[in-house]
Amino acid sequence: MSAGEFDKQITLLKRAVGRDPELNTPDAIWIPFAKDIFASLVDQLPSRSERLAEGISITSRPARMRIRYRAGVTSDMRVQFGTRIIGTSNAGSYEVTDH
Repeated sequence: MSAGEFDKQITLLKRAVGRDPELNTPDAIWIPFAKDIFASLVDQLPSRSERLAEGISITSRPARMRIRYRAGVTSDMRVQFGTRIIGTSNAGSYEVTDH
């Protein structure tokens, strides 16, 4: 891939375990691992799918993201692109959610 194809800036997020101050229980949070990484982000076709779960319409937008090799990046990290969070929903599969 040429450098011109990496036209989006993303942030990689890694999971960290903290403590809920009220309940004193483990609480998972997502913290930045690397910021302002250039990436190629492409919505996969079909670009939008919908399903019905318990009477609520759920829309998902599958996407493919590519970055240059970076040491320390693992498949259990999330990607933040603007207001979109792309995270693993299960091993090897990615789900896009809008916030």
